[in-house]
Amino acid sequence: MEDNINELKQAEQAQTPNQRGRRQRDSNWIIGGVMVLLGVLFLIGNYTSFELQNWWALFILIPALGSLGSAWNAYRADGHLSQRVRSSLTWSISIGASSGPSS
Repeated sequence: MEDNINELKQAEQAQTPNQRGRRQRDSNWIIGGVMVLLGVLFLIGNYTSFELQNWWALFILIPALGSLGSAWNAYRADGHLSQRVRSSLTWSISIGASSGPSS
């Protein structure tokens, strides 16, 4: 009975996709989505009277969103608020706060 369980565990582990590749794909989607959003905002600005103040702050938010995505992936992988999750969240909040409104 125990041999069957071990065989099933090994078969399941062999079928599990590579987590590193999955994280890379998730990260690529986030970066691509942010770049498309930036393009749409600049396009709207060219054809309407919409003016984006402090547009450079959007480029600071890109790494913050990437770090937030890493925190989410780490939380899903670990199942709890591990050191890896806390570190990614801290970086995301720090970078995001630096792009906030300035007086």
